[in-house]
Amino acid sequence: MKSASFLSTIFAAAGLWFAGSAESDAQTLVYKMDFRKAPGSVNFEMFDQAFFVVNGLGGEGSFIFTFREDGRDFYVTSTGGGTLFFAVRPGEDKAVIRATAENASGQSHYLAVGDLDGRISVNLRGQRVTLGVCEKLTGWVLAS
Repeated sequence: MKSASFLSTIFAAAGLWFAGSAESDAQTLVYKMDFRKAPGSVNFEMFDQAFFVVNGLGGEGSFIFTFREDGRDFYVTSTGGGTLFFAVRPGEDKAVIRATAENASGQSHYLAVGDLDGRISVNLRGQRVTLGVCEKLTGWVLAS
């Protein structure tokens, strides 16, 4: 379990990360991601959790990945590493987070989808608006 001070540091970092952005007048969403190993999986396990920090209207966002090694908590960041977009059709509104990471030895693909089943009221560019948000997204990581 992560210590309260470690998680406070993560959220403070997320807040500071977007404080200086060009769109700082927009509301920021932070989605917490927990990772579980799939049955039969042989994937390398490294991250325990991630936080995806993104503008409430969608677009490019950043990840803060957490992991524990030798009894200590660590985090790594991926600025602009993912995208939040909305898939809408009559009677069905979804939020989708997707990301791809690759280096010389491998690739990872992240996909999370959820219903826009929650609402938050925010002040956006001087106007009070209601944003649809996901209470929970379910997703997959495929790494090779």
